Amino acid sequence: MQGGLTRDEARRERREEQAGPQRPQPFIFQFEPPSETFKFRIQFKKSHVSRDELISTLREILAQLEGSSAADSTAA
Repeated sequence: MQGGLTRDEARRERREEQAGPQRPQPFIFQFEPPSETFKFRIQFKKSHVSRDELISTLREILAQLEGSSAADSTAA
């Protein structure tokens, strides 16, 4: 071979080029009660979520569910 890279060297260089900064992984909260009657999973777009932010988000979801439930029962 003259002055070129071997296959393994080319692969190694390509891997190093692609190993740039990786996209942060989303924050995922999972919950399954001891009774295992359901599983709950919520995924955030950002990678770090505080406990307070998680609780606030869960309260927002609950409020929306309660609101839609009240609207459904009055429409019937």
